[in-house]
Amino acid sequence: MLKRLFVLSLALAPMVTLAQAGITTTYVDSIINALSKWISALVPILIALAVVVLFYGIVRYIWGGAEDKEKAKNLLIWGVIALAVMVSIWGLVGLLQSLTGVTTGGTLSVPDVPAVSI
Repeated sequence: MLKRLFVLSLALAPMVTLAQAGITTTYVDSIINALSKWISALVPILIALAVVVLFYGIVRYIWGGAEDKEKAKNLLIWGVIALAVMVSIWGLVGLLQSLTGVTTGGTLSVPDVPAVSI
């Protein structure tokens, strides 16, 4: 089975290498821009979720019993860790942007892959 797969991969190798001619830079740009928009929309949602978990842990700690307080303590710790990590990464990205002179917005320029014409 492994030998057949190897032979098949060797037989299909030229097709795979010549398949790159159909991909244009506008297609790759649109994929990168769509991913960028999704990630930009997801970051505030995740931070809000971490804040909600933190407040839920606080409420659970205040109104919970002895057994519930241990679970609430763990929830508080993980909420604080999640917020600290997210905000510090956000700050690190901002610092790197200011150091390198990269601004938000604009378009990305994806380098062209040379195509083989037949």
